[in-house]
Amino acid sequence: MLCANDPVGASGGVRHLREAYGIEVDVVAGPATDNAVGVRFVEQVVGIPARNARADAAALGGLILEKLAPKLGAGRKS
Repeated sequence: MLCANDPVGASGGVRHLREAYGIEVDVVAGPATDNAVGVRFVEQVVGIPARNARADAAALGGLILEKLAPKLGAGRKS
């Protein structure tokens, strides 16, 4: 998860994490997602799902769980 103050910061942050450290961002949140224009920019231009914790905490939480489940082995039967 990357939290950014604005959509351009989200774009640069995603690119920097990928290029400098090999880290792929799964979700963008923060003030960059405070309005529909920011969410649309992040999702369409940056190509990363964007959710706003203050406007829709359940959607952000659900997306985080969706992204984490395969990495944690959720759903596997013991």
